[in-house]
Amino acid sequence: MRPPAKLLAAVLLLGAVILPTQAVAGSPWDCIGPPPSPGDGSWEPAFASISDQHPDAIEEARVRAERKLIERLCGTHPDCASLRPAVTPGEVGKGAGVVCAQVFVETLLYNQWLAKRSTDELRAKFRAAAESLLHKTGFGGKSPRVLVDKISDAGAAGGARVEAVLLPKIRLALQDAGAQLALSTTRKRKHGRWPRGVDIIVSGQAIDTMEGRVSVVQVNWSARAKTKRGVLGFMGEPLSVPASLVGPPPKQSFSTLPASTDDLSVLLDSRPGGSLCLGDRTQLRLHSATRMHVRVFDLYGTDGALLLYPNSSHRSGLVKADETIELGGPEGFIALPVPGSEAERFLVLAAPSEELLGPLAAVEGYCRVPHDLALALHRGEGLPPGVRAVSDGFRVVDDPTTCPPAPAPEERAAIEKALASLPLCNIR
Repeated sequence: MRPPAKLLAAVLLLGAVILPTQAVAGSPWDCIGPPPSPGDGSWEPAFASISDQHPDAIEEARVRAERKLIERLCGTHPDCASLRPAVTPGEVGKGAGVVCAQVFVETLLYNQWLAKRSTDELRAKFRAAAESLLHKTGFGGKSPRVLVDKISDAGAAGGARVEAVLLPKIRLALQDAGAQLALSTTRKRKHGRWPRGVDIIVSGQAIDTMEGRVSVVQVNWSARAKTKRGVLGFMGEPLSVPASLVGPPPKQSFSTLPASTDDLSVLLDSRPGGSLCLGDRTQLRLHSATRMHVRVFDLYGTDGALLLYPNSSHRSGLVKADETIELGGPEGFIALPVPGSEAERFLVLAAPSEELLGPLAAVEGYCRVPHDLALALHRGEGLPPGVRAVSDGFRVVDDPTTCPPAPAPEERAAIEKALASLPLCNIR
């Protein structure tokens, strides 16, 4: 006995969904077929059916198949409609009172759409964070002139991820929020003086962390703004970004050390964002608005430190009020971290009297810091009461388009030998 038409249609439709294409080939209502242009790549399919009594049944079946495919690939995202142009119609079949349709999206196009959507979403998030920060400074909607200062990544300024991703996105977000960008470089900066024509100085900090099981990069924004009440500091809203959109973290991470302030600062000449090429010549400048006794340490590798100041050229360690000292001397420094390290940092400890420096008051000359104290300095721990700390540093980048040829490996190896030859500091 022949089964009723509706039952037959249901059985055949079930078979069309679960059986391979070859098993149902030739069925007059079959619309499960190969994707368009087979061999050009992989495809994401979807299938829908409807009674042939429905007005415009074929078109409605295609619409339902398209809707099903977009919902599966996109969910309820508000921008799902932008995936529709990538949908390609496939087979259409009619029989036993049923019309069916199949549609496809090429996987390559879908991945490109996903990447663009992620980029657009990330840009919107950065813009919202920039708008919030400008609003806090009181310059929201006023087209302020903004200088993007250094961006710390995993505890040290600059690096490949800063230059390739974070710095461009922060600068673009500020432009999207209505700001005008000033030249972002420390080489034009002068200690103790607000940059001419600049309303706001923005800094950033990137920290790799986890949100549940997802790796994210937390971007913290801060700003100093020149207002009628003087230069004021503001903290922006933290921004969490999937790590997959930022890139892998630096090979080395460090504890975050205090940043410079308007009245006490150490500033390293660098590229925008804080990077240096291997072999770059740079200068490290120390400035204090008030009379201070200071000790400056070069933190190298992950656990090494040497006393940089006072030294044979500046024996007292005293910085006069509003004085700037070039710690690299007339020639400056060459950016060559010790072998195996991609970063170098500098820590300034300052106190109004030498006695407040405690055991560090007696150290002078170029000398290696004992290991335990060096580790504490890397972490910013164990400082004597009443001592202030500020820092700066850099990560090296290897950009063949903008960096000169790197120094020979022997030059970096010579640094280790030179450090090993230094005496240990006399810490009382």
